[in-house]
Amino acid sequence: MDPRDEWEQCIERELRRKLEIVEETPVRPTEKLIQQKLKHFGNKCHDAWDVIETSQREFTNMMHSYDEFLKERGGVLHFYVKLKTLFCEHKQRRQEIVRNTENFVMAHEWYEILVAAHEAEELSRLEFLRELNEEVYYESTRPDQPGYPNVEEVHRDFSRETVSRIARRQLSHLDSLLDEEWATKENVKERLQLSQEQENKTLSDLKTSVEELNEDISNQMRKMKKTIANVVSTMETLLVEIDSVNDALRNLKAETENFKKDTKEKIDDLNNEQQKTTSRILESINEKHVALLKRVEEGNERTQEERAQDRNEAEQTSTESHEKELTSSQRSHEDTATVETIRHYQRRLKHNKEQLHEIEEFLRENPVRERHFGERRMRSRESDMRCVYCGSRGSHYSDACYVHRSVDERVDLLKEENRCLRCLEQHEGDRCRKVPRCFYCNFNKSEGEGHVTDHHGSICRRPEEFARAVKRRKMISDEIEHCYRRLDELGTGEANHAAPSGASLD
Repeated sequence: MDPRDEWEQCIERELRRKLEIVEETPVRPTEKLIQQKLKHFGNKCHDAWDVIETSQREFTNMMHSYDEFLKERGGVLHFYVKLKTLFCEHKQRRQEIVRNTENFVMAHEWYEILVAAHEAEELSRLEFLRELNEEVYYESTRPDQPGYPNVEEVHRDFSRETVSRIARRQLSHLDSLLDEEWATKENVKERLQLSQEQENKTLSDLKTSVEELNEDISNQMRKMKKTIANVVSTMETLLVEIDSVNDALRNLKAETENFKKDTKEKIDDLNNEQQKTTSRILESINEKHVALLKRVEEGNERTQEERAQDRNEAEQTSTESHEKELTSSQRSHEDTATVETIRHYQRRLKHNKEQLHEIEEFLRENPVRERHFGERRMRSRESDMRCVYCGSRGSHYSDACYVHRSVDERVDLLKEENRCLRCLEQHEGDRCRKVPRCFYCNFNKSEGEGHVTDHHGSICRRPEEFARAVKRRKMISDEIEHCYRRLDELGTGEANHAAPSGASLD
C-alpha cells in the first residue's frame, strides 16, 4: 500500500475521531477559551524548567545538611521524613508538568476540532499561534549562560511538537532527580531501620537491666526488712533485759538498805555491849580499890612495896580485862568490813569479766589489719609522691604518716585544704568520680565481697577502734588479776580459779 494512501487514511480516522468527540460532547469550549488555555498551559510548560531547577537545589541543599542531621538525636528519622516529603512534592510537581502538557495538547486538539467542525477558521488558529510565538518574555539567565545575571528577552514556541519535546526533556530531568531521591531515600531508610534495630536492642538491654536492678532492689528491701525485724526483736529483748536489770538493781538497792540497817543495828549492839563491858570493868576496878583500901585500913602488915605491887597487879588485871573486851569488839567490826570488801571485789570481778567477754567478741568478729607508721621503701616511680598530711615526698604513704597519726587530726587537715575525703584530691563539686575501697574495711574479704566505702583508707577509724579495744582488754585483764589477788589475800580461795582467756593477752 502506498504510504501516502496510508497517511491519508490515518488523517481521515483522526478527523472522524475528533468529529465524534465534538458530536458526543454536550458543551464545547469556545475559540476564545481554547486560546486562553493554549497560552496558559503553554507558559506553564515553559516555566517548568524553573520548577525543575528549584527541585534540584532543594535536594542538593538537603544532602548538604545530611551530616548535621546525623549528629542530632533522632536525626536519621528526621532526615528520612524530610526527604520523603521532598520526594512526594517533586513527584507531585512531575504530575503537574504531565497534566499541564496534556491540557496544552488537548487545547491544540480542541482548536483543530473546532476548525474541523467549522466553528473556527484555520487561518485564525495559525494567526493566533504566530502571535504567541512572537510575544516577548523576560527570563533570568543561569550562571552557565552568557549575559548572567542580566535578564534575557526570549520568544517561546507554542507549537504542539515543540512543547511536547520540551516536556519530554523536562520529565527526563525530573525522573533522573526522582530516581536519585528514591535511591537516597531507600539508603536512609535502611540506615534508619538499622538504627532502630540498634535502639530497640539497646532499649531491650536497658529494660532487662532495669528489671534486674528492680529485682536486686526488691531483694535488698526484703533483706533490709528482715534485718529491721531482727533489730526490732533484739531491741525488744534488750528492753526486757534492761527492765530485768532495773528490777535487779531495785532489789539490790533494797538489800543494800536492809544490809545498812542490819549493820547499823549490829554496830549499835556492839557499842552497847562495849559500854556494858566497860562498866563492868570499871566496877571491878572500883571493887578492887575498895578492897585494897579496906585492907590498908585494917592495918595489913604488908610493906609499902607489896601494896604498890598489889596495886599494880590490880591495875594490870583490870587493863588486861579491858583490852580483852576491846579486842573482842574490834574483831567483830573487822569481820563485818572483810565481808563488805569481799563482796565489793566479787562484784568488780563479775563486771570486768562481762566487759572482757564483750571486747573479745568484738575483736573476734571485727578483724582489722594494723596501721603502721613511719618511713617506707618506696617504688622508683613513687620517689616524688607527696604525703597529703605532712608534705613529705618519697618517704612514706599518706596512710603511714607519723606526724599526724590520729584520724580526727587528718580529717581537720583535709577540710582546711578543701580536699575530698574519698580520694584526698582537690576538685570542684561534692561529687567524686573515684570509687574508693578502704583496705581496712575490706580486710580478709575477696575482691567480689569487697564493698565501696565513703572514705579513704588513711582516715579509716577502724584501726584506732581496734587498738583502743586491745588496750582496754589489757586494762580489764590487769584489773581481773588484781581482784583475784585481793580475794586471795582475803582468804576466799577464788585466786585458784582459771584466769580469763584474755588475761594473758597484750
